[in-house]
Amino acid sequence: MLAFLKIVAAAFVALVILIVIIVLFIRWKFRSFMAGIMDKVKNEASSGVPPFRITLSRTEEDDEDDSDDSGWSHSDDVRRLTEDMIGAGFTAIGDFDVEELPLKLRAFQHHDHQAYGVIYDHFVAGSWCDVVRRYADDTSWTCSTGKQHGMDSPPHSNSQHFPGESVKTVLDRLLESSPATGYLKAGADTFVRAFESAYSREMNWRIERGGPTEEEIRRISSMGGQECTQEQIDAVQKQWRLAIGQFLSDRMIRSWRKDSGIAQADFEAVAWRTVAVHKRLLPEQILALVDEDFSPEYYSGPDEDEPETLEWERDLNLLREWCREGSAISAFNQLLVSRQLDSKWEKLGSVDKSVRGEIWRRPAVGDEHHDDADDENEFDYEESERV
Repeated sequence: MLAFLKIVAAAFVALVILIVIIVLFIRWKFRSFMAGIMDKVKNEASSGVPPFRITLSRTEEDDEDDSDDSGWSHSDDVRRLTEDMIGAGFTAIGDFDVEELPLKLRAFQHHDHQAYGVIYDHFVAGSWCDVVRRYADDTSWTCSTGKQHGMDSPPHSNSQHFPGESVKTVLDRLLESSPATGYLKAGADTFVRAFESAYSREMNWRIERGGPTEEEIRRISSMGGQECTQEQIDAVQKQWRLAIGQFLSDRMIRSWRKDSGIAQADFEAVAWRTVAVHKRLLPEQILALVDEDFSPEYYSGPDEDEPETLEWERDLNLLREWCREGSAISAFNQLLVSRQLDSKWEKLGSVDKSVRGEIWRRPAVGDEHHDDADDENEFDYEESERV
């Protein structure tokens, strides 16, 4: 295998934004153990995990008006890269915002070489660009002006990095290194879908791995001139696993509602009571399903002055043992029995698509404390991709 396949990369034009975002989020977690984290990064990355899906929306500004780049964080760099793209033979597709992140991008296509070009602008990471070819065998080849960043690469992604080089040089490197046949058309009308799908595929691969590995976290920390402790590594990985568990739960509930034929309006009335139980849930998440006063994000351990935390710690220890001996699903059922709640909860059905699990409904208590309008937003994910 070629050496550059070991370089951290990702699929298609989502490659560098995704990795840089992940790097920023991981670095934020390191710095959160210390003082002095930048307010901007703190606001951006409260959970320490990037979104598992993104949505591109076209900006309202005139894409061809290079004289007004006021909406960009690094307008001079964007303008320079735009001139470089056009000089290398690329034609503008348009400007886009990533709705889930403070990130803007400007997309291009190269008709002669069937390659996409993308300029990224992130208020912390700066501006950089990629040139990309996609292939019929579902692989992608990317050359970037962005720096290497320390994350592992999915097997379908091939990437090289040339910081500081011109777009023309990066394009030449792409044409030299990528296969000369079998590439897909780089059409303006397919850009958004290709971009979003590539990001989803990349994230599916990371979800399947359970988030960043210890080696990746240590590598990123070292590249940033920092040393990380095992406690910090565990904290980063736990944040990812919590987020993965919730993401899969949301998808599972949406899939079950669709398959069951329940109208959205009818479902909204009981949405807050509907939960998914599956193998990727952590013990803390199982407890949070049963005890709504418990929060995995804020629980810091038992406190003798707070009797409720002693009960939580007892249940968590039981759940950890039950998960080791069986599964998260069996542990959930055992917790219901332990708390004498099994007769009050209702099993609605099972799901066996992206991940196997069960759908349950909580007892009808405290409806006035839940906002059903907010629940509708939890199901805003595509169901087509298996993770």
